[in-house]
Amino acid sequence: AFLAKVRASKPDAIAVYLLDQQMLNLMKQYMQFGLNAPFIGRPVMVTPAAAELLKTRKFEGSWAVAQYFESYNVPGNVAFAKAYKARFGENPHYVGYGVYEGIMVAADAMRRAGSTDPEAVRKALAATNYKGLLGDTLSFNQFNQPANSTVLRLIVKNGVLQVERIAGN
Repeated sequence: AFLAKVRASKPDAIAVYLLDQQMLNLMKQYMQFGLNAPFIGRPVMVTPAAAELLKTRKFEGSWAVAQYFESYNVPGNVAFAKAYKARFGENPHYVGYGVYEGIMVAADAMRRAGSTDPEAVRKALAATNYKGLLGDTLSFNQFNQPANSTVLRLIVKNGVLQVERIAGN
């Protein structure tokens, strides 16, 4: 009933924030209901299962803002994606990217602190200027929140997910 109401309202776009499998289910139902408004929301479209659905060209113009995309063509990411695929047999997911970058930031702080003492590492983290895989520098603000200016827009064009950098240092 929900998708029938959505179809009847003829929206310009559909804002969606679902987890991977939920989004894939919605994408399949979307096609069955003959909807044609683009999705705007979470970057689930990067999964291999979603890539097959995108090829139908039913999702043209759909987009999401993301912190990572495996096909983003900068040297650090190209090397990471290649090594990740060689090790795990699949392209990196944004979760794998986030875990890797987090571990690298922590290791960098411990190296600069010359210790694993929590207070020494905390001070080193506060002074972090880590050059990440996407080419931007990661640091922490006065509230200890990470600040990384990379913002990517993933957009469906011609049945393929493409990446555009919309912010970064």
